Amino acid sequence: MRIGRVKFGGTESGETRLYLTASGGRTKLLRLETSLYGGEILGRGALSWDRGAIYDGDLLISGLSLRNFCATIPPHQRLPVGKS
Repeated sequence: MRIGRVKFGGTESGETRLYLTASGGRTKLLRLETSLYGGEILGRGALSWDRGAIYDGDLLISGLSLRNFCATIPPHQRLPVGKS
């Protein structure tokens, strides 16, 4: 499955690709590929419902730019200091 991009709040990924399979009550995410803040995120995982929700997964984040990440965080406003 290919998704153009994912946007959540101020965060937006690049093109996202998911490789999925499902059988026997288990859905497997064989591979996740996306870009974020100038880096790359790779992952895999699984979800099963046979004995309640059971999930597992792994993520590898490579080359993420902390400068690009911090630029998405709004600056905090100065709070008044002192006695009122």
